[in-house]
Amino acid sequence: MWTRTSRKVKPTPFWVAGKQVTETNQNDVLEDGGSVKFDPTTNTLTLNDADLTLDGAAGGYCCIDSQLAEELTITGTATLSNADGILTEGPLTLDNATLTLTGNIDGDVGEDAIRAGRSDEDITIQNSTVTIAGTNSEGNFFQFGIRCGKLTVANSTLDVKAGGSAIVAADEMEVSGAGTVITAETDASEEQEYYALVLGRLIMSHGLDLVEGEMNKSKKAKIAQPEQAPTDFKVYWVVRPGDEPVNGGMQFPGAITGSEEEARLFEGWFLEDGTRLEDSPYYMGPGANHVGNLDRDVTFYGHWRTAESGEGSPDGGDGFGTLLAVGAVVGVAGVVAYQVGMELILDQLLPAGVAVPHTRAELAMLLWNTAGRPAPATLPAFADVADPELAQAAQWAIEQGHLKARADGSFKPDKGVAKWRVIRGYRAVTEP
Repeated sequence: MWTRTSRKVKPTPFWVAGKQVTETNQNDVLEDGGSVKFDPTTNTLTLNDADLTLDGAAGGYCCIDSQLAEELTITGTATLSNADGILTEGPLTLDNATLTLTGNIDGDVGEDAIRAGRSDEDITIQNSTVTIAGTNSEGNFFQFGIRCGKLTVANSTLDVKAGGSAIVAADEMEVSGAGTVITAETDASEEQEYYALVLGRLIMSHGLDLVEGEMNKSKKAKIAQPEQAPTDFKVYWVVRPGDEPVNGGMQFPGAITGSEEEARLFEGWFLEDGTRLEDSPYYMGPGANHVGNLDRDVTFYGHWRTAESGEGSPDGGDGFGTLLAVGAVVGVAGVVAYQVGMELILDQLLPAGVAVPHTRAELAMLLWNTAGRPAPATLPAFADVADPELAQAAQWAIEQGHLKARADGSFKPDKGVAKWRVIRGYRAVTEP
């Protein structure tokens, strides 16, 4: 006579609210109609308005305890309370999750709200809202808010409060998404060495900034886009000559160079009057990839120098294009050198009938004549300049910093000159 032997239920090294996940309960772990489901093929935990309160009868010490070596993904909505929050053996991803962690409601301090590995595995939080509550009447809910190796936050909102350090990322924290807001706060005293952000490195993009506090120093910190006064003003960007102005918002356009050579030829962004962005009131500081403080509609023109001109950037460097090379790279067929469309600026700046100078000789003569033909401090001695008036103009222009001296003592009168140098030089002479 044959008898059926029951198949042994294979448990998963994974507990939710004190209950171990198995093959038989994975579609309704808490047996409440499906508020918690686990897909072992993708290691995804789906929460549907789940109440993950750990009571004494359930045992355990955290609401979600994953001893899986593989990455765990959590999605959905839940409240986690009365214990440590989420502890994982391996990496953790919160994707389209809305989680509220309120720690131990009985007043005992929990150790971690969220921790990956031994604080050395990575955590990714994307398109999510995570609230780690601070205190109740008895004191702090958690000693630490989030601890991991690398923390990546994209398009999410984090509000983290803890008795000790709020966010600890031993390697780095990388934050992106224009709408991302992260607030972190510790209730530690000034004498205690706990901080809002304890980070190996902080990387921010999409206009985000550390608008409050300092990492590894402050008890309270906030990462967000700098607040702007409500405005109807528009920002237009003209990347290349002949382009139509694009109302692209306050953030710099995406990558505008397709090669290292193009990055070298890009000089930077200029206002219509020739003022460089960094010298304008709209500049938001080093590392910012957006403008601000608008008081009118503003147009920025991308300025490219020709490969033939050999003219350096206004600040003497060639790397400004690299700073702006963010976002998806725009394909460019070959290396094409551009000169910015500043003819309108020059037409308005120069007197009627005065031709725009295109060479070093023409610019030197224009500036020298405009300044009243002053005598240079030293006698000119250029082997490649025979005309005595041009020699004086060239020497004077170099002494005044309008043109650069050549190491070999020549002037290179026929060498091309960048339009920004014409604008800057003429304004310096006429508007001292």
